[in-house]
Amino acid sequence: MQHLLLGMLAPALLALGAPVTLALQASGGATRRRLLRILHSRPAAVLCSPLVAWALFGGSMLALYLHAFYRISLDNTALHDALHVHFLFAGSLFFWPVLGVDPVPRRVPTAHGC
Repeated sequence: MQHLLLGMLAPALLALGAPVTLALQASGGATRRRLLRILHSRPAAVLCSPLVAWALFGGSMLALYLHAFYRISLDNTALHDALHVHFLFAGSLFFWPVLGVDPVPRRVPTAHGC
């Protein structure tokens, strides 16, 4: 349950909070230009692709629970913490273009009239 909350609920709420917009508005010129350069970069566009984000999130869930890696992560606190950061990051990559109001490299198209 903890991993699902970290990967699905927390990123959705973070995306709705518009942290990138806040960072852009609160930062100075040089920092703003750096953030925009990162947002418009090729790696950001690839990472924000729904297929890549879903593969990172869903694939890591499958790899974790269908392999002995889960037992190993329970015995190693640093590894388990890194896993939590990964789930939060992968979930954020998935929900940011879907729910967020922040500028993103690639917005997910929505179905109108449904």
